Amino acid sequence: PEKRVTNLVEAFRAQMDNNAALLIAGSGSMEERVRRLAQHDPRIRVLGLVCDREQSVDLLRAADVFVLPSTAEGLSLSMLEAMATGCAVIATDAGDDSAALGDAGLHIPTRPLEPSLSQALRRVRDDDALRERLGRAARRRVVDRYAMRSRLDELLELYETLTPRVAAVA
Repeated sequence: PEKRVTNLVEAFRAQMDNNAALLIAGSGSMEERVRRLAQHDPRIRVLGLVCDREQSVDLLRAADVFVLPSTAEGLSLSMLEAMATGCAVIATDAGDDSAALGDAGLHIPTRPLEPSLSQALRRVRDDDALRERLGRAARRRVVDRYAMRSRLDELLELYETLTPRVAAVA
């Protein structure tokens, strides 16, 4: 429920035309409800749990926009993965997602979700240049700030500041 996929389905239906498709990956307690909600709309596909890493990356690379309307996150790995593939991102300000996204995506408030979600969907629907700019910015941001090498360097620097210096006495 905290992922608010049903809200995303409703906003998608209201804002997007027949040239758009909504792919929903993942499983959980709301999966059957989401499937029922989407069953009569050929633009919406509920994929269920996607475990194959390569398939997951292929889906993100094919996407123009990644939407995370969640109310509860720490730092969304799926959002970082989408950013790494160059997707434009729409995300709520839950957890650390807003800070991680920075100016490389569209931020929407956790509460109330509407009308902000619908407005953000319309913006990315109507502005190809915005989608492309956000996708490039997201990729740059995640590589600069969240790549394994930079994270390890930051961790090592932190350890150095926390480790007392020991002087050798001869």
